[in-house]
Amino acid sequence: MVATAAEVAGNRGAVRVTVLHLPVIDTRYWQVVIAAGDTVQETQSTCNDLAHRIQHDLHPL
Repeated sequence: MVATAAEVAGNRGAVRVTVLHLPVIDTRYWQVVIAAGDTVQETQSTCNDLAHRIQHDLHPL
């Protein structure tokens, strides 16, 4: 797992996921979800689930 001011990353099953925090203005920022895996379906599903959980403040990740 990686946790810095700009990035949180780790493995979720067989998929590597990263959430980047890119500053926009003041205390606002973009959260960019990136995923890499062996299959498109599993990778896309994991990325979409993580983005949904962040967007709707659902935990645990």
